[in-house]
Amino acid sequence: TYNNLDMTLSRTFHAGLGEERYFEFRADAFNLFNHVVFTTPDSGITDTNFGETTGQRSGQNGLPATRQLQISLKFYY
Repeated sequence: TYNNLDMTLSRTFHAGLGEERYFEFRADAFNLFNHVVFTTPDSGITDTNFGETTGQRSGQNGLPATRQLQISLKFYY
């Protein structure tokens, strides 16, 4: 299992150009708390790394990679 929190904050601003024309400011955060997803421990009894987790699965198979932030400003007309 893994923890992942995505968050979006947005706000619309009417710029006095009419009701149909406005700006939208948006800030998105993906994997906000930057949780790492580790691989399963090595299960080979004779391996030197037996029982150790030596990698991470973050960024693979649709799992979130590191924290990503983006902002945007959109004008609707």
